[in-house]
Amino acid sequence: MIVFERFTKDARTLVTTAVGRAEADGAARVDALHLLGAVVEPGSATGALDLLDAVDVAPSEIIDRVGELRRHAGLSDVDRRALRDLGIDVDVVVARAEDHHGEGALAVATGGGGPGDPRRRRRRSRWHVRFGQDAKRVLEVSLRQALDVRDGYVGSEHVLPALATVPGPAADVLLAAGASPDRLRRAMLQRRKAA
Repeated sequence: MIVFERFTKDARTLVTTAVGRAEADGAARVDALHLLGAVVEPGSATGALDLLDAVDVAPSEIIDRVGELRRHAGLSDVDRRALRDLGIDVDVVVARAEDHHGEGALAVATGGGGPGDPRRRRRRSRWHVRFGQDAKRVLEVSLRQALDVRDGYVGSEHVLPALATVPGPAADVLLAAGASPDRLRRAMLQRRKAA
């Protein structure tokens, strides 16, 4: 169970922004990529942005990588390589789909249930947008990250290393950009010593 009372204003803003991003995407669930997108949204997560800066990763690089991942139906580089080994070139599939149906034809609003889906409307009006398992796991790991460094709170600076730690597309994006869990943790500890 996640204890949101321990979340700083910065971390709460990040979570709220992720929910807004999921709603804007027409997603049925908030996923880790929504959390990652919220990290790089201006004004959403200053602690996390400071960590990205400390490991020399530009927010624009994350934005571009997340956009590319969603454009390719949410398939990571590993997934695309596996399909290529089976003789399926995802880039060709995406190009053909976009030729016939327009740019972003395969872009995913993860979780399904687009804006016109009556199940989504019923669920949203009753429960709002729920968190997917990957997003829940990220928030749980964020709490562990905070406890590991003896912080009595969870800030966005704990959420970012958690995003890099929990296996999945968000971790793949961060790793490809050079923001590994170890680098982010070291940067967080160095910032703490300097303060």
